[in-house]
Amino acid sequence: MRIRASFALGVLASLAAVTAMAQPKSLKKMAIPADTPPDVRAQIDGTVADGVSTFHAAAAESLGLIKDARAVDPLLACLKECKEDAVRAEAGRALGRIGDKRAFDDLHALLRDSTQPALPRLGAAVGIEALEDPRAVETMIGALDDKDLAKVAGRYLKSTTGQDLGTDGAAWRKWWEEDKRKKAAPKAPPAALTSSAVVKKPAPRKPVTKPSPAGQR
Repeated sequence: MRIRASFALGVLASLAAVTAMAQPKSLKKMAIPADTPPDVRAQIDGTVADGVSTFHAAAAESLGLIKDARAVDPLLACLKECKEDAVRAEAGRALGRIGDKRAFDDLHALLRDSTQPALPRLGAAVGIEALEDPRAVETMIGALDDKDLAKVAGRYLKSTTGQDLGTDGAAWRKWWEEDKRKKAAPKAPPAALTSSAVVKKPAPRKPVTKPSPAGQR
């Protein structure tokens, strides 16, 4: 974990400018903290050599694992503007791990956009699942129709609603409509008391007349 933390903090400045998608040679000039261990420096050099996409994907993953809140804004920018699908997917996952609710709107928008590539949408779905935000129930039900998203959507729906309907989209839609009707139904006012419902006081007892002793007049 220490290595991941050092690596992630070392590339945080790069992630802040990730929308520009710098070329590998400029990434090599990135300022790395002086106390970065040699093995971490080697890891950074290796990911840079593999290319920008690998570098930023690894950085996003690491920032998510150490849950560094300073990474939220650059990760959100990457989620929306990075060119590589793998990087956007890792940004979505990382935002979920960090747990900052500010990420929900952008993650949700990406998940809902069926014109987006499958990989970033999957990362957004995983991010929303990690956030445990209940506002995506209807969207996740729709995602059940996508084979790439169905597994994550099913997990999210089960943990969020307490229902266990697997990845059966028809069953979930039926439950969703019934649940909405129950919540929308007006509550019945308390029944008015009728005369029959009023508790009547017992009638006063009549005094009991004792019979006179025999022979007395």
